[in-house]
Amino acid sequence: MKKTLFLTLSILTLYACGQKTSLIYYKDKVSWDRETEIMSYKGTPFSGDITGYYTNPSAKGQLKVKENYKDGKKEGLFEKYYEDGKIRSKYTYKDGKHIGIGEVFSDNGNLLEKYTYYDGELHYLIEKYHEYNGKLRIRYTMMEKYSRSTEHPYRAPYDGVWEEYHSNGQLSLQRTFKEGYEEGISVSYYENGEIFEKETYKKGEKVRME
Repeated sequence: MKKTLFLTLSILTLYACGQKTSLIYYKDKVSWDRETEIMSYKGTPFSGDITGYYTNPSAKGQLKVKENYKDGKKEGLFEKYYEDGKIRSKYTYKDGKHIGIGEVFSDNGNLLEKYTYYDGELHYLIEKYHEYNGKLRIRYTMMEKYSRSTEHPYRAPYDGVWEEYHSNGQLSLQRTFKEGYEEGISVSYYENGEIFEKETYKKGEKVRME
């Protein structure tokens, strides 16, 4: 009985050791299920890292993506690269959901977008930047539980203050959302900081304009 158990455990150990934990896109046949968001290899949820490389002649062999999975779910750092090797984007996941800070860069290395995740993908701050000078262009908070519908035509997936900026750094627009509806006074500005227009909203509908 003990010999049989030992033999069984030995076979299982050898089998486990034989499973790949590092795969390459287009070489190893992996499968991504969009509905379940599970990455599989040979019909089994994959745990380990996957890399991908450019195949076009101008950048053949250059690293394109680096990904990590645990039990088929996204886990850890995900990175994408431009053909010249510069970083294109990087995000961090835990149990298949975004956590921490995600960043997107232009091909010249400037930060284009920054995502700060507070509650997975349900609540996160988005900041976008002017490409040529790196100054903040727009900032707002997403709340995915708020969505537009026939019952709520003025509702949008935003919450809190929405700000837009001119390329010189001056505030261009400031508006406020509450539970998905634009609420209160919305103010737009000229590049010199003077007020261009004021609008007042109540539960998403414009009720006054100055």
